[in-house]
Amino acid sequence: MKKEAILIVFSFLVLPSAFSQVKRYSGVVIDKETHLPIAWAHLLLKANGTGTVSNAEGQFSINVPVNVVSPALKVSMIGYKGRSIVLPAYETTSIKIPLEPDTRLLNEVVIKPTDVRELILEAVRKIPQNYPGQPTMLTGFYRESLRYDSVNYIYISEATLRARKESYEDANHKGQVKILKARKKEFEDSLQALKKIHFYAGPHVMHRRDFVINRFDFVNESKIKNYVYTIEKITSLNDQEIYEISFEPIAKSCSFQGTLFLDVSSGAFIRATVKLTDTGLQREKRLGEFSRFLSREFLINYMQIENKKWVIQNIWQQGSLKINQLDHAVTYANEFVTTEVDTTDTWPISYDERFQYRDFFIEEANNLDPAFWENFNILKENDFIRQIQDRELNAKSLSTDYSPAINNSEAVTIKRRIKYSVDLGLLSIFPGYSGANVNLTTNDFNTSAVIKSPDPVIMGLYSSLDIQLKNDFILGLGSTGTFGKLAFDNISLGIGHTISTKIGTRPFYVINSVGFSYNNLRLPLGEIEVPLTIKGKKLDNDIDVRMQKIYYSIQPSVKLWLELTHKWNFFVTANFLLNVNTQDRILFKEKDGFFLTRKSASLKTTDSSLDFSVNGVAAQTVPISINPIFLCTGITFKYNR
Repeated sequence: MKKEAILIVFSFLVLPSAFSQVKRYSGVVIDKETHLPIAWAHLLLKANGTGTVSNAEGQFSINVPVNVVSPALKVSMIGYKGRSIVLPAYETTSIKIPLEPDTRLLNEVVIKPTDVRELILEAVRKIPQNYPGQPTMLTGFYRESLRYDSVNYIYISEATLRARKESYEDANHKGQVKILKARKKEFEDSLQALKKIHFYAGPHVMHRRDFVINRFDFVNESKIKNYVYTIEKITSLNDQEIYEISFEPIAKSCSFQGTLFLDVSSGAFIRATVKLTDTGLQREKRLGEFSRFLSREFLINYMQIENKKWVIQNIWQQGSLKINQLDHAVTYANEFVTTEVDTTDTWPISYDERFQYRDFFIEEANNLDPAFWENFNILKENDFIRQIQDRELNAKSLSTDYSPAINNSEAVTIKRRIKYSVDLGLLSIFPGYSGANVNLTTNDFNTSAVIKSPDPVIMGLYSSLDIQLKNDFILGLGSTGTFGKLAFDNISLGIGHTISTKIGTRPFYVINSVGFSYNNLRLPLGEIEVPLTIKGKKLDNDIDVRMQKIYYSIQPSVKLWLELTHKWNFFVTANFLLNVNTQDRILFKEKDGFFLTRKSASLKTTDSSLDFSVNGVAAQTVPISINPIFLCTGITFKYNR
């Protein structure tokens, strides 16, 4: 892709609204001595506790309510002395904030690796007291991108979102995510090569890469023995001493290597830079056979809030990816910065508002408009995005807003696109016959049986494959089979239409369908121990004889789906058989051999070679049947490709 083409069609312009209730300030955080930019510095607005971080180029953007007089901004970064500045009364984009380095020399004390490991173990044991023991709600800004290089982007997508973090007392990654507002820009010529590739769970990065709450190997009591730890130096954060500790894997099974930053006074992990080892990369099979990661790394910073607990400040993640269809690697990156922390209003996010782990973020946003973020704090764009922000868009600009408070309208429901679904469940059929004496006589054998009244309900297995078509139509292929002596097989092909609604907050679907089915009902009649020749087919010794009813039917059905997650549903299906053609037969089938090698043959009950009677009366129909209504219930797995 040529850089000029991107400059024409791409823009992430952030303009303050004329009716905005905030003033936007932006600038750069630099090293006072070297004048180099400082990435990931934390900026906190003292007036309301909101904040952001500087980007990889040290640049930042922050909003200040217009009613705040002489707003003060606190800036902090590991290895530097913290400082506060008073922002000017007017909006500006040229604030330069120099920070003074504060790196301290490590005392000339020899610390054995085992002693450092004990230091890490003690920090792990202090996690429950250093991190929130109750759920915490984070509001923040998320960005995700896929690119060939620093200027040739395949797509960029952004969102403000709310994330519910669970208690840190026990290891878990059960956090929830709600998208408040999202946008994206895709470059269609690049996407053609990647149209089959999707990255799921992107906004869950603040849960997946939170190494403290997940107790990754290098901070796991039972696994840190597989790593060697070394104190590299002592640095500082807001005048507090910080240990900088590198860790390397000893065992080949280890997935990580990197650096930990440990607050000396509290024993809290406050930062980590981590790379995946070859073993870790092999475990990152996020796109199956289509690709593999060549490298992957992430960074996570924590910040201390008023109750002295540490919460996520920002996360950055990047990986080099080899995709089979492409000649060279691409780079996938995502990042999150916390702008607000709430420790009181932490109710679970309602189910229908959650972004699920297996969802694709690129599908949850539409094209951007110029004044999109309004009063949100965001992560400052990089230089490439800024240099093209004044270019005119050469594509239709739309936005997706999931927040009723922002657009004063009802929240937009996120539409989930289901491509395939597989049903697995139980079948219930209801026999419609009573007991009888049956006799079968031919020139070669004679057999008889007493048919007992069947159980009122016969159970079996049900499975189906559904393919979603356009306009909520579904094409389905289903099959069934029962347990026990009475065998019922049903193979159906049909088309249905989906109607969606809700039960509470959970999506609920009604699928009305009609199809054509083949049905095979069988019941044992006896056994024959001599060879038989049926219609020219020779069957060997040990032959099962069964009464068989075959009928072809029009099969209307109603399926009810209750969504459990965005990948799993609970379903109940009621089916009705309208028989079109019925055949009554006697089935002969060999007992021995693998099921594909067992030969079988059948004769109609009207065949002249058969003398078939029921309760002593000559008959031409077998005395077995089922109720035309049968039920299926089970679990549906939905697969989106």
